[in-house]
Amino acid sequence: MRAHSTTVAIGAVATSVLLVGCSVFNEAQPADDTVYLSPVNPTDSEETTVSQTRAPDVPVDPNNYLVKGMSMVTFRVSSFTGTCAISAIGVSCTGTTPTDAPQVTAVPHPPKKADAVFVGDEGLHYTVFTGMPSANKQLIDGQSISVADHSCHYKDSDTFQCRSGEDSFTISGPRGVIKPSRKPDTPPMFTAADAY
Repeated sequence: MRAHSTTVAIGAVATSVLLVGCSVFNEAQPADDTVYLSPVNPTDSEETTVSQTRAPDVPVDPNNYLVKGMSMVTFRVSSFTGTCAISAIGVSCTGTTPTDAPQVTAVPHPPKKADAVFVGDEGLHYTVFTGMPSANKQLIDGQSISVADHSCHYKDSDTFQCRSGEDSFTISGPRGVIKPSRKPDTPPMFTAADAY
């Protein structure tokens, strides 16, 4: 038993000497802590930016929506459903107007608080949808409609936008809030569609 212990002890000492001897005879090399950077040109497959672009809108034929000479459509944003009338003179859409929206007269009806917005040849102003025919078709997200220089489409699933030239408005959210692109003009007095 004692002979075995001596052999193990001698083996351990020999291993230690060999390890020390190796470190004595090898010159120490300085540690290289330098980090080398090389320029990386990412390929398309390495690109991490995600683009949230919408597919182009599909234009619909406004003649398929004609009611009494106007293209009448409904639209839906969030839980709000509104109606638009689009013709060669402009587009009017229902929505929630501000509390200080003006009174508007659509002859022969009495004046009432604006409940819609208009953009077109007569500018951008609040209006009333009094006397307008009913729409029987919905313009869905991903579709657009245009008559002359006036058009409507969904900017996203929660925002509907109509424009004419430089002017536009959006209708969005569960209340269908109207947001004109600029301060609206004073609304004109006009003859209601049901008076013709």
